[in-house]
Amino acid sequence: MSETTPVECVLGFVRAVEAGGGAGQLRPYLAEDFQLTEWPNVLAKSGATRNLEETLSGADQSSGI
Repeated sequence: MSETTPVECVLGFVRAVEAGGGAGQLRPYLAEDFQLTEWPNVLAKSGATRNLEETLSGADQSSGI
């Protein structure tokens, strides 16, 4: 088995996101202590911070849209 380079890992993650991947496709790329910080927007005027579980749940919800 060959080692995955950092660039290959980032590109794999980007491809999974672009393909509308749910939790199963994104999970291999995210650490246990992953935190997503969202910029303020119309739905969350002060922004938002999501942990790994919340992020994966959101990925599953958005993959069905």
